[in-house]
Amino acid sequence: MRFLTLTIIILVYLSPPVHARGLSIIRDTQIETILEKWSEPVLKSAGLENDQVRMALVNSGEVNAFVAGGANIFIYSGLIQTAEYPEEVIGVIAHEIGHITGGHLIASKQAMKRSSYQSILSTVLGIGAAIVTGNGGAAGAISSGGSGLAINSFLSHSRIQESAADQAGLKYLKETNINPKGLVSFLEKLEGQELLPASQQSEYMRTHPLTRNRVDTMREGVKALNIQKKLGASSLQNDFEMIKAKLLAFREPHLVSRYYNQQSAHDVDQYAYGIMHYQQKEFNTSLNIFDKLVKNHPNNPYYVEMRAQIYRDAGQLGKAEIDYRQALHLLNGDAPLIQISLGHILIENHGNLNQAEELLLKSLQSDNRDSRAYRLLATIKGRQNKEADAQYYLAEEAIASGRKQEAKRLVHLALQSKTLSPSLMVKANDLKMYLNRLPEG
Repeated sequence: MRFLTLTIIILVYLSPPVHARGLSIIRDTQIETILEKWSEPVLKSAGLENDQVRMALVNSGEVNAFVAGGANIFIYSGLIQTAEYPEEVIGVIAHEIGHITGGHLIASKQAMKRSSYQSILSTVLGIGAAIVTGNGGAAGAISSGGSGLAINSFLSHSRIQESAADQAGLKYLKETNINPKGLVSFLEKLEGQELLPASQQSEYMRTHPLTRNRVDTMREGVKALNIQKKLGASSLQNDFEMIKAKLLAFREPHLVSRYYNQQSAHDVDQYAYGIMHYQQKEFNTSLNIFDKLVKNHPNNPYYVEMRAQIYRDAGQLGKAEIDYRQALHLLNGDAPLIQISLGHILIENHGNLNQAEELLLKSLQSDNRDSRAYRLLATIKGRQNKEADAQYYLAEEAIASGRKQEAKRLVHLALQSKTLSPSLMVKANDLKMYLNRLPEG
């Protein structure tokens, strides 16, 4: 099985609408941890638990964010890279949480309950095309260039809902002592697009109707709070600069030299260049940079994790395993993506399969949106000659990826077998009942 890029993963499934648009989901422990940390006080202010709302990062240079598939907030990487301050990103998150608490959610399909983020994104775009054309089989039309209209019809909120989400977001930010100027600053960045033709506006403008009155109202609301703090002065700025550097270096390594100084001793510059060299498969140069970063910051799990990834792709699996274990230890064992990475290393390096299975099952307890865990569990069961168990896990992977008929076929085969492990029998029957409740098509 070929290795995947696991520290920051750009997952591209063969889902026609998403693949045609070049959209995919980025999974990264560092970025997801930071976004969750930023959103935690906002969720608490909104009366929501941390695990009630999940955030997914969309690999796109567009500036956009929306709620879909239940309480899942999709944030485009372009929004983070366009922002200047973490408070701008947090302001957008607070606004989207305002949509959730305001009941402005896009209707969720039952099928999205067990879906991966990539599958949800694909389903949302496909539904959008069907609504516009009136043709349920029209999802493929997304690739023809009319996708903006399709997405808008399905994702856009009314101006009244937008204003309500603004006010809710402002309230949450005020209550959590997060500078609300960030939300206004973000809206001001888009304000000039109001006069542009719809075809030239950003995705955010098309899905979140913005008017000058909305911006003026938000300005007045922040002014009334008499906030003295300036944007960019918070303790969150360093984390923000690091994830911006990481995204740029992974997505557009050729631009690193434009924004970062290779001769600088600052961590953010070295981080960007280390990832850039990794992307260019200059593994030794990249390792030299990360060796220094790890030496200077031995308790930074993300430097250790990145070095593990470089070792892995350079074919040094033993060293990669050591670093993945260390990164997981530094994160107190609570890092599902690293658990998947370490499990994958153990499988490929002919390590302890029982330990690999334990890691993968733990990852699913924290995050069942990543279908790779199911595929790797199926690989383990295949190596153990437990075909029925492997079929069950492949069925879970299929439904997470939106392949309902394949999931039905595989779970049927697993349940028909007399060798299905008793521990999986109940889960397989549960999956079968779930599949039978889903609408056809």
